[in-house]
Amino acid sequence: MKKEISKFISEVCSILGISKPKIEYKPQEFFPTTTMLAMCDSDGTTVYVRHSEDITPDLLFAIAHELRHCWQIKNKPEMLDGYREAQDLTVEEYNLQPAEIDANAFAGVVMVNFFGIKPLFHGLPENVKDRIYEEMRFLLCQNGEK
Repeated sequence: MKKEISKFISEVCSILGISKPKIEYKPQEFFPTTTMLAMCDSDGTTVYVRHSEDITPDLLFAIAHELRHCWQIKNKPEMLDGYREAQDLTVEEYNLQPAEIDANAFAGVVMVNFFGIKPLFHGLPENVKDRIYEEMRFLLCQNGEK
């Protein structure tokens, strides 16, 4: 499993034009919430991945999302200005932050392009989903797709 995830991470990092961060596998108890599957450290050098026996679309989405945060830290730090953690905000407020819209949209594009899976973003308000899908279209157009 770790070999397949490592290959996926290498491919996504290549797309982002970033060095592959250190990857650490952690138990669920390591993460702030029970639903969190991955997270990156504040300097974007390490991605923590929740240990799992299975590689699921949700896990791959979470990894791509966190790799985009690593990219943001290095290339667009202004996206993280005023960033607030999930526990401080409503679901809507948290997911409408520029860094979260961008990371969700990027991970969505990865899922569509790699696996033909369009994320549905269950549990998010419609206005948040609309904003993410709008950003996904923008990212796809930047890469010459329509």
